[in-house]
Amino acid sequence: MSFAYKKYKDLDLTIFTLEDLVELDDWLNSIDEYNRSGATKLELYDLRKVSGEFKTAYARQLHYNSSPKSSSRDEKARTAILVTTPSAYGLARVYTAYAEADGVPWKVEIFYSMEEACQWLGVDMKGVIPVP
Repeated sequence: MSFAYKKYKDLDLTIFTLEDLVELDDWLNSIDEYNRSGATKLELYDLRKVSGEFKTAYARQLHYNSSPKSSSRDEKARTAILVTTPSAYGLARVYTAYAEADGVPWKVEIFYSMEEACQWLGVDMKGVIPVP
């Protein structure tokens, strides 16, 4: 699995990219590393190149393992999740439901379009990343 992230400090944005098969432990370790280095106000999770199926249990574990470590993020923070399939959308929605139920203070939305995700985040990514 490939899980990487890049911080754009001038935009206070981190873009996470996931490719191929997803191993939950790799994902959790990368999120821990990111949180230790300092979370940004804006996050975008790009799941467009992930292969295989996620399990609903992954959404629960991701939420419960990452939320306490992300507690420094305030209510102005935003997380966009970019997907390409209805099943990925459904799993992302499960993740957002856990966040909503636990009262996570920042907003989380799911998108099929990079352009819409960037617009919602309030960032202009033209020239920084490709916007298909």
